[in-house]
Amino acid sequence: MTPGSLGSGEVLFALLAVTIPLIAIGTLIWRQADRTRGLQASIDAAADKAASSSEGVKRIEANVSAMRDELHRDYVRHDSLRETEARMTKRMDDVEHTVRGTATQIIAALSGSDHVPARRRRPQP
Repeated sequence: MTPGSLGSGEVLFALLAVTIPLIAIGTLIWRQADRTRGLQASIDAAADKAASSSEGVKRIEANVSAMRDELHRDYVRHDSLRETEARMTKRMDDVEHTVRGTATQIIAALSGSDHVPARRRRPQP
């Protein structure tokens, strides 16, 4: 068959045989590209959410670290206060003991007796 011997129906059929598959392939490619764009938009949205979540996590970690440091400082202060309180209690007991002993010695000296009563101390907590 030569091109000149083809009839109009045969030419039309040949054109349709080539055009219809090309249209079908083009439609499939267009749909696939549309799906790809939709998936890319979903991926971009998920990446943005992940980035904002990551920033939130970093802020939370920074806040937790600051709270941990403040709590540590509070414990150190509390321990220091306990130690100071213990030292002050001991010193006050020593002063009380000295004052009582001195008063007893003065009373004994004024009354003329050599007897000094036994010293008492408060029990330590």
